Amino acid sequence: MNNSLKIGIIAGIIAGIIAGISYIIAVRMVVYIGPYLPELRSVILNAYEANLIIPIIWGILGGVIYTRAYNVIPGKGISKGIFYGFILFLLSYVQNNSFTLAYGYYLDVAGHIFSGFFQWIAYGFVLGILYEYLRGRYPIAKKEPKIITYAVMGGILPGAIAGLADGIGAALANAIASITGLYGPEVMAGAPNIFTFDFWVYQSGSHILVNLIWGIVIGMIFTQVYNLVPGKGVIKGLCYSIIICTLSTFFAAAYWFGWGLFAIAWWAFWVGIFSTATTLGIVLGALYKPTK
Repeated sequence: MNNSLKIGIIAGIIAGIIAGISYIIAVRMVVYIGPYLPELRSVILNAYEANLIIPIIWGILGGVIYTRAYNVIPGKGISKGIFYGFILFLLSYVQNNSFTLAYGYYLDVAGHIFSGFFQWIAYGFVLGILYEYLRGRYPIAKKEPKIITYAVMGGILPGAIAGLADGIGAALANAIASITGLYGPEVMAGAPNIFTFDFWVYQSGSHILVNLIWGIVIGMIFTQVYNLVPGKGVIKGLCYSIIICTLSTFFAAAYWFGWGLFAIAWWAFWVGIFSTATTLGIVLGALYKPTK
């Protein structure tokens, strides 16, 4: 294991611990102020183990990715870490809650956004400090490889189409689960009737629109990390989308699982696999061609 990877893991663990503590404090502040659905307040508030362990696990993953993407992240030192933390916040909280917002759960969205912001900014701040300190004490490589990035605008159209496919994939995943009863009685009891105009036009339509918007964002990021992702073509797209899904949908599913809401966790995991982790990656990898 090279020094770069070791530094990423160590910095990720410590930053993850701080992120977990920050999240626990932020959650208590949010519950005191009012946001979060009433039925979620006590569940989230008392899930100390999940609220600390999950940030540590994702903190390690984030630290490893940080070492790989370090040279393409804007800023220097601490500001680089904070910017990285903000990107993780967008992918893990803003993206996920943009779907929840469409259902009118404003208090729930406000609670998650507030808590998640403090979590990931604290993570990025500590990661930025530790990474600079450790790489100063334990030299990485005397000559770091040149990182080639491509025109950001080149990722907009492929990203939009991939996001559109992602939304369609999510709608199909929900339809299959509804027909087969895959989600179980707890979720299925409140699931909409898939054989209705409302499901395919209003619910699925809004999801597809939101996915299209986020597809553009994800496509633009892809242009900057393209040469850091392993594989070629569709395989490269799949590797990238699995990472994105892990940082977003799977991250949310881990919390639902840690809070004991297993049916919702399974729903998020299933939709994530069917749409973002596979459909988005396949389409993006097939369509995107690097341009200067």
